[in-house]
Amino acid sequence: MTKDAGMTRYVHVSGIGADAASADPFIRSRGEGEAAVRAACPFATIVRPSVMVGTDDAIRTTILGLIRHQPVFPLFGTGKTCLQPVHRADVADAVVSLLKMENPKPLYELGGPETYSYERLVREVARAAGRRVWPVPVPFFVWRILALIGERLPGAPLTRSQVALMRQSNVAAPDLPNLTDLGVSPTDIVADVN
Repeated sequence: MTKDAGMTRYVHVSGIGADAASADPFIRSRGEGEAAVRAACPFATIVRPSVMVGTDDAIRTTILGLIRHQPVFPLFGTGKTCLQPVHRADVADAVVSLLKMENPKPLYELGGPETYSYERLVREVARAAGRRVWPVPVPFFVWRILALIGERLPGAPLTRSQVALMRQSNVAAPDLPNLTDLGVSPTDIVADVN
């Protein structure tokens, strides 16, 4: 993948927290993927979105599914992990903007308009859906045990990689280019909850 082959633009979508040295295979694969893209295509632009949301997304759908059936909501750890959910359509618009841009930066981190603790996100989604919720902290070691079981079930409803991702904040670095640098206004991810 080089300019010699006629390629002038390449955008690789990775994720915030990508780390080739991570002990977690999923997080490590993101970092290794970025390194492979850089080696094969030095002019590539890497886009690292935070948790992506949209119609039938995993995070809001899971939160809504649980609070519709029970008022008690199990939090990852104490619920203090920070997330900056970004709408899928905003990420798509960012990629289109990058493909049209003359000299894009090599790396962008994309987050939504607001940073939430996981507990606050659960409360905001519940409020937007007109539901009451009582978040309950669940230690990460319990989630890891549940993930070991979940990985053996059809469709793997919970994986160790998901638990690992929830242990670290998922927020765009303030010193890296972001959505607004690409002319994209971040969408409120709670406003369209139903």
